[in-house]
Amino acid sequence: MENKKIEHVSSYYAATINEAINYPGLKEDISSEVCIVGAGFTGVNTALNLAKKGYKVVLIDSARIGWGGSGRNGGQLISGFTFSDKFERWGEDVAQSVWKLGADCTDLVRQTIEEFGIECDLKEGFIEVALNNSQMDELVKRKEDWDRRGYQHNLTLVDKDQIKNYVGSSNYIGGMIDSGSGHLHPLNLCLGEAKAAADLGVSIYEQTEALKVNPGTEVLIETAHGSIKAKYLVLAGNAYIGTLNPKLRRMIMPANSCIIATEPLGDERAKQLISNDMAVCDLNTILDYYRLSADQRLLFGGRWNYSGAEPTNIEQNLRK
Repeated sequence: MENKKIEHVSSYYAATINEAINYPGLKEDISSEVCIVGAGFTGVNTALNLAKKGYKVVLIDSARIGWGGSGRNGGQLISGFTFSDKFERWGEDVAQSVWKLGADCTDLVRQTIEEFGIECDLKEGFIEVALNNSQMDELVKRKEDWDRRGYQHNLTLVDKDQIKNYVGSSNYIGGMIDSGSGHLHPLNLCLGEAKAAADLGVSIYEQTEALKVNPGTEVLIETAHGSIKAKYLVLAGNAYIGTLNPKLRRMIMPANSCIIATEPLGDERAKQLISNDMAVCDLNTILDYYRLSADQRLLFGGRWNYSGAEPTNIEQNLRK
């Protein structure tokens, strides 16, 4: 049975890949200590960190490295764990630990970028913008909470007059600047992390779909043209886990958002829009988020849905 090859979706990110590396498909029966299914951020970073600890790792994906949401998202590197405050019911120690996971996550990404010299257009700075008084109150409360919990970066509140110095729009009544967040090229980050993992000995196979998992003392993962016998299995397919693990699939709700890229704007127009080249996001439930690319395009995203369905006309959808 010959698998149909699945290439990166035609996008700005795919068109600006630093280095196109094609990993082979699996064509034999092999064994490893760990097998990871899914080569997005979760799978690639699991492989990278296990390899650093000396594990023998195989990483497979049914398409390409970063094919899914990891390689085509807003590119915003933002601190925080949504709803971490809900863990307070289990005590302050638990709540603090969960909050710290979100607070430290961007620093972990920066450490990986620096350690392996990954070129992914990393820019520092993020401003969350408020459209009304209720949203501004939310930002004030969050700053107080994060400062109390020990956030290691600067959080700066700005009012309606000050925000015009950062975002070229009159829609916002204020915002909060987070020096610990920023933005980057997500596909180049994921590809760079995969290359680092491969350099550390991780065996990577693209175009290799896991068709069946046979549990046992050692787990056996069946693919179209080979199999992997492993002591440990990590399922990192997220929304694309399909029928491989129905119980896990029922726990995942796909979310869909679309992004459009403008033509290069040039220095003057780019600075008029976002003078300090920060990532921008509002606080609406169906939110807008945007940033500048390395070649000064505006990458604008929004229009969430939670059905997993994709609009037939993305441009028209985002212009609404």
